[in-house]
Amino acid sequence: MEPKTREFLAQSVRNICDYDGEITETTLLKDLQLESLDYVAIQIDIKRHLGIDIDYDDFTERRIETVGDFVRYIDSLR
Repeated sequence: MEPKTREFLAQSVRNICDYDGEITETTLLKDLQLESLDYVAIQIDIKRHLGIDIDYDDFTERRIETVGDFVRYIDSLR
């Protein structure tokens, strides 16, 4: 797992939804209380800064539930 990807994702979440708690690999995405528009904003942020297209349907198919799952998913697309 790329530490830079985790740091980027954590910062993106903080900026988009004003989450100020600790974000670790085991943080559940549902605990971040992200709304559907937050996911879209994060998707756009990832595209803009990392050049990676995120498929929202992959979240259910791959069972992406934690920040660590999300980071591994992003890293798999590089």
